Formats: sequence, structure tokens, C-alpha cells
Amino acid sequence: MYQRQIRQIDDLFGFFIISYLFIYTQPLFDHSIYSFSYLICCGCYFINDLRKKDERKKKQDC
Repeated sequence: MYQRQIRQIDDLFGFFIISYLFIYTQPLFDHSIYSFSYLICCGCYFINDLRKKDERKKKQDC
């Protein structure tokens, strides 16, 4: 249980680092539109990834 929470925190931390790097190393883009859509896509991906991991663990527990 405790390790799973740590793993989720690591995933979120990685997501924030990636999004931070993307936003501040892409001066070519119009920040407001591109960075916002990128954050939404990444957030959805990580949420779905965490859900899939939880579902797999539930199946293994059964």
C-alpha cells in the first residue's frame, strides 16, 4: 500500500517535471494554447495509467 502511494507520487512528480521543461523550453509556441493542451493530454495519460495499474492489482488480488 505504502509503496504504491510512493510510486504514484513519483509518476506525478515526473509529469510536473516534463510539463515544466516543455513549457519553458518551447519559446516557439504560443504558450497559452499549446502548453495547456499538452498538460491536459499528459494529465489524462497519467490518470489512465494509474487506473490501469490499480485494475491490474485488483485482478491479481482476486
